[in-house]
Amino acid sequence: MPSSSVTDSTPVHDAGMISLTAIAALGNPRAIPKSKTIVLDAQIYIGSSACESLLGALRYFNARDLHFSESAGLYLINTTIFRMEITADIVPTTLPADDYSFIGDINWVVPLNAPQDFYNANKTGNTFSIDPCQRALVHVSGIATNCQKDQGSFDVDLEHYVSALKDTKHVKAFAPLTCVILDSPRYKNGKPVPYNRRYISACGFLTDIIFKPSSDVIVDRFQITVDDITFMGQPPQINNSIHANTLDAPAKTPRNTRNLISYGHQSHTTNAPPITPVTPMPTQTTAKRPLADAPIAGPVATGTGSRACRCGFAGDPWVQKPVRV
Repeated sequence: MPSSSVTDSTPVHDAGMISLTAIAALGNPRAIPKSKTIVLDAQIYIGSSACESLLGALRYFNARDLHFSESAGLYLINTTIFRMEITADIVPTTLPADDYSFIGDINWVVPLNAPQDFYNANKTGNTFSIDPCQRALVHVSGIATNCQKDQGSFDVDLEHYVSALKDTKHVKAFAPLTCVILDSPRYKNGKPVPYNRRYISACGFLTDIIFKPSSDVIVDRFQITVDDITFMGQPPQINNSIHANTLDAPAKTPRNTRNLISYGHQSHTTNAPPITPVTPMPTQTTAKRPLADAPIAGPVATGTGSRACRCGFAGDPWVQKPVRV
């Protein structure tokens, strides 16, 4: 595997891609005027000795008109994540901008439980049927710098568009990542540290936060523990050659294979009463059968039994700053 100990201490902000998938607490929605976009406070679990969790502000284009409560609920989300910029438009309500550590745009959101009053719950600890203390999984593609073979680490410093900064000139969203490869028996020939200034695609868990030297609340870098990495070579040279268009090829017939479940329109009506077949009489040929009532899915149970997870973030998550231990 290619590796190098070449060091580049000067941060280079290159174009790249980053996404984070996590169980997050979302609440305190704020509407953007004349838009379906809303801003949500989001808390994600870090679980390190320096920082238990982070509070951020994420935008979501609410095309499905999902209801978000003032009280926080647990959601499975996929989002971009960038370091907080003081010029970001996060539409704060009661919290100042410096209480937020990251910004981003939510790509996908799935409700996991009914909203709860976190302020009151934190007095005795939160009770969930789903454990919120799960580290976020990060996927990143970009140019590796500051590659340290002996330490098994490298940096990815990338820029990307984020809607919270769209009205701010000369300020771009910045995601500074320190990527660490832990010791493992599977690396018999050395850790897969990339060459300096080579494209990589990697995924791993967000395991720690590096704060600015003069502060214990302002994030300087995100740290991820790399579980998988792909080397993608040198940055491509400019190429003006014309490639054939294959997007307009005829659509293929879907495969007819054996599946575990069915995604047909009846898959969610397993509790509906069976419909008795009716043979129309001659006098009924012009009559219309009423549609059978389908059950309406209710809210997901939060669970308070013995199997419920009791795991609360320290303090009020909507007021708490990152805590250094």
